[in-house]
Amino acid sequence: ISDVDDDASAAIQAEEGTRLKSSVELSLVRDTRDRTRLTTRGNQTRLSSTLAGGPLGADTDWYKLELRSSQYFPLWFGHVFLLRGHVGFMEEYGDATRVPLFDRFFLGGLYTVRAFEYRHIGPADEEGEPLGGRSMAFASAEYTVPVYKMVRLAAFVDGGMVWEDPFE
Repeated sequence: ISDVDDDASAAIQAEEGTRLKSSVELSLVRDTRDRTRLTTRGNQTRLSSTLAGGPLGADTDWYKLELRSSQYFPLWFGHVFLLRGHVGFMEEYGDATRVPLFDRFFLGGLYTVRAFEYRHIGPADEEGEPLGGRSMAFASAEYTVPVYKMVRLAAFVDGGMVWEDPFE
């Protein structure tokens, strides 16, 4: 990361420089959905753990745990009700003093809280630039109605938050 403005916040200036990250992720997935596109019934749940640095080397030392789940309920005439949730936390370890900005949790945008700009939910610097966080929670309820072939009309409610500290 280079050419950071002199008037950028201290949090963003701290990201300047080069960094090497080595990470490994282990995921357990249970998927009973009837299909992956235009799902009408079933569940998909994913529990994942990521480790960066430590025995893998590199410049970044953090770990992350996440749980995601989606439950699809078929209703009448092709209508579907969907409940989704996602929680996670991450924390630095070893001699690391922080989790780098680009590895943190962010919410907002098309695939999370749709009423907010991409990455704009959670901690921000003095200029309003998103800084992400080390814990997050997200939930969504969605009702879809088939319109024509692969086109569906949806009504939804999304909610979520990103917090600066893990387990906050």
